[in-house]
Amino acid sequence: MQRQELWSGNLRSVGYDPTAWVLEIEFARGSIYQYYGVPPTVYNRFLEARSYGVYFARHIRNVYRYRRVPAMSSLFEPDEEPEVEYET
Repeated sequence: MQRQELWSGNLRSVGYDPTAWVLEIEFARGSIYQYYGVPPTVYNRFLEARSYGVYFARHIRNVYRYRRVPAMSSLFEPDEEPEVEYET
């Protein structure tokens, strides 16, 4: 998922899939989480918020189902497969 950079202390970038209603947030320490069932209005208000961190804490965290994205998946574009060499 493509993400855009955020100017925030705790949040580094954000992406959104409007078809699936999935919000993806990368935190300053590098972890990435996807939040499911987030309506477009919530995403748009997040982008317009005076403080991304405050909006996230009040309107997203502990509201929507989420999962942590494995670290390897953040290194590649969605249609790009990592090259793996196997020893023979």
